[in-house]
Amino acid sequence: PMMTDNTSSLTVWMQDGGDRLESITDLQMLNGGNPAALVNAAGEIEIIQFRDVAANTDGSYTLTGFLRGRRGTETFTGGHAVGETFVLLDTVTVDRVALAVAERNVTRYWKAVPDGRLREETPGVALAAKLRPLMPYAPCQVEATRDGSNNIVLTWERQDRLGYDLADEFDEQPLSEDAELYSVDFYSGSTIVRTVNGITSPTTTYTAANQTTDGLSLSATTVKAAVYQISGQVGRGFGKAATITIGA
Repeated sequence: PMMTDNTSSLTVWMQDGGDRLESITDLQMLNGGNPAALVNAAGEIEIIQFRDVAANTDGSYTLTGFLRGRRGTETFTGGHAVGETFVLLDTVTVDRVALAVAERNVTRYWKAVPDGRLREETPGVALAAKLRPLMPYAPCQVEATRDGSNNIVLTWERQDRLGYDLADEFDEQPLSEDAELYSVDFYSGSTIVRTVNGITSPTTTYTAANQTTDGLSLSATTVKAAVYQISGQVGRGFGKAATITIGA
C-alpha cells in the first residue's frame, strides 16, 4: 500500500458509469484522481485509485496502475476474489449521510432510488453502519525484539485518520483522538491467546512468563500480533494480524 502497484490488474463489468472510466496521469492519480471502492462479501472495503483503463471487446474494462489501501484501508488489501463489488467513487455515485455515533452497528434499511423510479418500487437493503471514518488507522512499522530475559518488546508507529502537513521531517503527526491509547492481540496460530489493553505509548512487552503461559516457545523467531489504536467514540480502529520477525 505504500507504493504504486504496477503488477496487479482488475477487470470490471460496469452496470453504470463505464463512460466515466478513463486513464489519467500519475500526477492526477497522486492528486486524488480515479478513486474506487472494492467491497468483498464480508462488507470489507479497500479504497483504491487506478491510472490506466483499457476497454475490452466483451464490454468489460481492465484497470491497471494502482494506489492501494487508501484512506486507512491497507488492512483489506489481501484476499480479493472474483465477484466483488466495484464502485467508482465520484459525486455521481456517492453521497454522504450524516449519522450520530449512537447509530453505529444499528441496522437500518436503505434505498437508493434511481431516476424514473418510485421509492415504493425500490427494494430496501439492510445495513448496519460501522462509522469507519471515525475508526483510527492501523499502526504501522510494527517491530519486535527479544531482550536478555526472553521478553518480547513490541514497538510501532501510529497513523492518524486526519491529514496534516508536517513542518519538517522530524515533526510528529498530531493526535486527533481524545487520548493516545492502544490494544494488542497476541496469537498462537489463528487463535488469540492474550489481549493487552490500556497501552498509552507505542510499545508493549510480552513477558517470558506470559509467553510460557500462552503456550509459546521462548526460542521462537517470530511472533504474531495485531495492534489497534483506540477511539474514545467507536473503540478499536483498524488492525490486522501479522507475523513479525523478532530481531536481536
